[in-house]
Amino acid sequence: MTENQASPHDHLWQGVTKNHLGQYSAAIAEFSAAIQRNPNFAEAYYRGLVKYDLGQYKAAITDYDDAIRLKPDYALAYYDRGNAKIKLSQAREAEQDWQTALKLATQTGDVKLKNEIESVRRKSVNFQVKQPNLKPKRKKVVHYSENQAKTFTPQVKEKSVHYSEPQITEIVADYFKSLRIASPGYSIKREYIIQMGSDQRRADVVFLRNGKLVAIVECKRTGRVENGIEQLHSYLCATDTYLGIFANDGDPNKWFFWENHRHNNFVEIDRETFENYVYNHDKAINDREDKIKAEVQREIDAEIRERVRKSTDTDAVRQNETDRIRKEVLANIDRTTVVNSVRSQIAEQAKSGLLRKRDEENRKRGREQGFWWTIFGIVGVGILIAVLMSAG
Repeated sequence: MTENQASPHDHLWQGVTKNHLGQYSAAIAEFSAAIQRNPNFAEAYYRGLVKYDLGQYKAAITDYDDAIRLKPDYALAYYDRGNAKIKLSQAREAEQDWQTALKLATQTGDVKLKNEIESVRRKSVNFQVKQPNLKPKRKKVVHYSENQAKTFTPQVKEKSVHYSEPQITEIVADYFKSLRIASPGYSIKREYIIQMGSDQRRADVVFLRNGKLVAIVECKRTGRVENGIEQLHSYLCATDTYLGIFANDGDPNKWFFWENHRHNNFVEIDRETFENYVYNHDKAINDREDKIKAEVQREIDAEIRERVRKSTDTDAVRQNETDRIRKEVLANIDRTTVVNSVRSQIAEQAKSGLLRKRDEENRKRGREQGFWWTIFGIVGVGILIAVLMSAG
């Protein structure tokens, strides 16, 4: 199918697929094409979810506003708009959107969305309550092979030591250096520029291989959290980077290690798992891509099956309607035939009656004409005889 032949729905599903594959710019282009072809296609403003994944929360809210304007009972749009508003610290507005989405999901019987909304609301409340009191993770022992480095020795010598953000940034850089990965091409950069829509942000530390991001680190001074984890997640979304660290302590065992599953889905992992991913980065990335592609294919297959089912149902309805119309037409044809036959008989009868009447009139007229011709003949003969007798 060419670009000109593609329908808004075709662009929509292309956008969904490319979004799942992490091709965010291409996904936005597909959604925009769907909107251009049909500005009233509310589902095409799913584009907001891609902008949300890129950390463009205000732009995402604008798309969700348009979707809700076009489809006021669009529960998913209210839910996603609430997620974007919570990122902008608009907790009250987010709660209002979630409540509206929950009400609509309950009315339509969308149990999956209802459960998801309730889960997000609970997590939002719990995160706000527990955030200032995040406890350090339990220390885990990491075992390395001979060609790998020994466990990095934390610089914290006593619990009362506090580090500033620049000091923790250097500790993170030293941590990556201590890994001593044998493969070439690895590098560490500080104050790395990340493009977030039209804005530019700076990640505290990044770990790269051959110029490609392997991990992003957000640093805060000892014990400070604020919006550091959310900031890290937005960096991971915007760059589609697989691994991230939130460091607010001098001890790496107290850091928060994250794995990016895309679509604002992050899984906290332990330090050992993180380092194993770093050592086997290529394999980890390939495994993730294969998993995502498999998930996308399953969703596409499910959508195709649903379309086929609906199409089959539509074809069956269309066939039944066609049969009904055909029967009515045949019945009409039969009735028309009968009517035409009756009309023909009536016409024949009328024609026969007219002919008989005309014949009768002709015969009557003939008898009258014969009578008079007889009278005229007798009179003529009498006159002739009289003339002859007078002449003799």
